[in-house]
Amino acid sequence: MFEEKGYEFVKNFFDPTELLEESNKVINLAYKKKWKYIKVYHNIFLSNKINCFCISFPFNKFLNSNLLDKLEKVNYKDKLLKITKFKDISSSAIELQHNQKFNYQSTWHRDWETLDSGNVVLILFLTDEKGFRIIPKNLEINLRKDFPDVATKNYKIGYKNIPKNYFDIIDAKAGDFLVFDSGLLHQGFAKGKRTHLFIRHNDLNDSLKANEKFYSIYNFKSYLRPDAELAEIDSIANNDTFNFNINYFTLKNKLKSIFNLINYYIPLIKFLRFIVDLKKKKTHFHYSIFQ
Repeated sequence: MFEEKGYEFVKNFFDPTELLEESNKVINLAYKKKWKYIKVYHNIFLSNKINCFCISFPFNKFLNSNLLDKLEKVNYKDKLLKITKFKDISSSAIELQHNQKFNYQSTWHRDWETLDSGNVVLILFLTDEKGFRIIPKNLEINLRKDFPDVATKNYKIGYKNIPKNYFDIIDAKAGDFLVFDSGLLHQGFAKGKRTHLFIRHNDLNDSLKANEKFYSIYNFKSYLRPDAELAEIDSIANNDTFNFNINYFTLKNKLKSIFNLINYYIPLIKFLRFIVDLKKKKTHFHYSIFQ
């Protein structure tokens, strides 16, 4: 399946109980201790919290995290190597992705610019989650013929209204996992709460393994290790496309989050855009109760 479609969905692979319990501890501590490395993509008002998209660097000692120990107990590495036919893996990113309450829908995008690059994404589902959308590799040729701008806008194509016959929908249960080529077009989608681990793995050759120090059975990069210093994390975070220096607790950002809350339940602007879009080239009700 992976060779043909570029992804594989494995059901009921692990018991998520301990990993979810530890993940919830990390999330709560990240809020309580105001962990700097929280991504927020659409800040909708929550009392004393922010509408978190993910906790980055979740193994770090700042969060009193035993998440790495719990993850190693899952030990999905052999299964992943069998699916991808990689000789070994390194792990360059991990995010604890979480919705506290509100609906979430990303743009259509790729996590890597090309297919078959030796770079894959693994999602470990810790709660039930319905709606993740992915365009299989064997359907992308037809998609590019029918929608040429998918090829020209290679990395992100926004909220384009792609017909359902071009993509698969993943309805996952806690304990399932999904692995996919990072170059596949996909769209995150969830109604209400969700919690999962997002991990980027790379095909690891012997020469790279000999020249770089890794941690754990999954060969995590050094900046992801529990005892990584904040200065080391900061140097990596500064190269991220996301700005981790935004203070979401300022009056301006709080007022903006209240506006987003109103727009979530009464999305008048989205309704107007929907009406004006006569050919329905886009979807419009992301981040709203009508998603």
